[in-house]
Amino acid sequence: MFHSWFVRLTNQEILYNLNKGKEVILYFKNRYSFVHIVFLLLIFILYQIVGRAFGLFFHENYKLMEIILSIVSSYLMVIVIMSYIYFLLMKTMVDFKKELNISMKNIDILWGILAYLVSFLILLILNYFLPNKSESRLALKIKYLIFHSHYIVITLLFVYGAILAPITEELVFRGYIWKILEKKRLNKYLILLIISLFFALMHFELSIFLQVFVLGIIFGFLRMRTNRLGPSIVAHIITNTLAILLSIVFYLFYA
Repeated sequence: MFHSWFVRLTNQEILYNLNKGKEVILYFKNRYSFVHIVFLLLIFILYQIVGRAFGLFFHENYKLMEIILSIVSSYLMVIVIMSYIYFLLMKTMVDFKKELNISMKNIDILWGILAYLVSFLILLILNYFLPNKSESRLALKIKYLIFHSHYIVITLLFVYGAILAPITEELVFRGYIWKILEKKRLNKYLILLIISLFFALMHFELSIFLQVFVLGIIFGFLRMRTNRLGPSIVAHIITNTLAILLSIVFYLFYA
């Protein structure tokens, strides 16, 4: 009697655990699950931690090695994130471009220029009143590379910062995470606020937090206004490209 009761109880426990395991698997397979937001944000956090670690372990004499390793980790981060989103959507037989509202039109260039001009004016006013005038980490890297004539490394940094980073960040924040929050029926303005906050926090740089948050609001407004990623991608690329080019020109000719 005891044996049959024990066997029955054990079988129930096994079935319970199996069902729970299936629930976890199904939850993860659900492309609109919050678990994917957590996973993607963890990748960004890990990338930032790794970048900071290079700065702690390398002496000033090995500054170039620190920058190169941080660039390599940036490229790896792009590959991991893009592969994760692509294969997740492809596994569920979903059109990647359609799902993330990726479409480009000629007018997106105009949207991008307009967004850049608006953000430039807002940030100009904002920076005037902000007490902290310290250089960003990106500017410090460019400064070091220019002063030591490491132009190949600057090129790699430019490709990542001006092209790969904007595309990846737009696909993650205003693409995939935006889509998940939309499916959860959140208010569109709340989504805009949440995404912009995530966008600013994931840069892990307190000195430019407010500026990045404002940019997130502007890029997000384009996404919300057009219901497409094209305008925000173009605006993001223009913003990053000009920021990097202006830093290069400044440190090359005026600093």
